[in-house]
Amino acid sequence: MKITVKGAYAFRQLGQRSNQEDSCWPETPQAADRVFVVCDGVGGIDKGEVASSCVCQTLAAFFRDKDFTEHSLDMGDFEKALHLVYDEIEKADPAHKGMGTTLTFACVNTGGVFLAHIGDSRIYQLRKDEGVVFQTEDHSLVQELVNAGIITEEQAKTHPRKNVITRAIVAVGDGERDNATIDIIKKVKPGDVFLLCSDGVSGTLDNQQLVEVLTADDTLENRVKQLANQCREAHDNNTAIVFEIGDVEADEEADEEQLPELEIQENIPPEMPQNAESILEKMAKWVRNQFNR
Repeated sequence: MKITVKGAYAFRQLGQRSNQEDSCWPETPQAADRVFVVCDGVGGIDKGEVASSCVCQTLAAFFRDKDFTEHSLDMGDFEKALHLVYDEIEKADPAHKGMGTTLTFACVNTGGVFLAHIGDSRIYQLRKDEGVVFQTEDHSLVQELVNAGIITEEQAKTHPRKNVITRAIVAVGDGERDNATIDIIKKVKPGDVFLLCSDGVSGTLDNQQLVEVLTADDTLENRVKQLANQCREAHDNNTAIVFEIGDVEADEEADEEQLPELEIQENIPPEMPQNAESILEKMAKWVRNQFNR
């Protein structure tokens, strides 16, 4: 299939934080771009910023010269890119002090829109008159609690541990590297809007508000400016890349595809327990092991 990008814009704002730990690539996206990345660094002042920037720059260098207007994104290429990302994080944090980052990645190619994410940064596909037609699922403690039926989605928004993530790109030495969840969106229509964002955006505006802003009858540039204005005073750093689909020539009707999670060093999450206390204990232990807390 052939998919064009009508336009793309980005913003990166401090919010109420004193340090910027989000990164994105490209920083000033254009309609000709086909690869987009947003990362939210974790690990404290400076470390998070280094980690998120490292991932963005590594992916930018890997995919910069690839032509996705005539080719699809090969899973083998993405696997190589993710291995390289982890290798570069190891170099940047040789003492394994907990520097890490989330990841959202989108690639518009002849196979559809290839999406990958790690952590609680999100990717949305929005469509006028239909709303949110696709949304990634956070790798977070509260999402696991929601999935287990222990808390509701509304309770998750104010949960005291809502910021605890269960996956991140982090230096682990010989330990297990977290998987990326991969989705390939093949049902794409002209005018569809894709949003990659850190939780400073998704935690500030709910789905309805995102739809109202990003599918409004205005230019994409103005819509993204409006989104930035509404997130400017967010509690956290807030970063987004928004791109709009132009023309679509589909080979045949196809469903969205979620691939088996990309395994890095055979990291297979164990089955989630159904008891709330055991979930909290398990996740707390996981976080301590990953970030040396």
